[in-house]
Amino acid sequence: MNAFTRIPLGYEAPAPRGGGFGRFVTGFLGAVVAAVAMVIGAILTVIAAAAVAFLAIVGSVLVFLTGLVLRTRRRTRVNDDPQVLEARKVGHAWVAYGWDQPAR
Repeated sequence: MNAFTRIPLGYEAPAPRGGGFGRFVTGFLGAVVAAVAMVIGAILTVIAAAAVAFLAIVGSVLVFLTGLVLRTRRRTRVNDDPQVLEARKVGHAWVAYGWDQPAR
């Protein structure tokens, strides 16, 4: 046994037989299948990019709406509205404060 002796390591495909036409058809079909796989991969990439862009837009809209809600909540304080009176319950009655004072 010399250094160039082949040792079988499992299944080996049989050697191709025949002339050039069979190899041509095999090569052509391999190229067609590779092209189809690349087109499918490109379509899936575009779909994934569109999904990421859609999620980014929806997230931006949600952050914007949250900012609007928080800003609105900050503006409507009890003391800022002149028609809202501060009242406390004293005994069985409610006593209103500040109704006779002008707005500050």
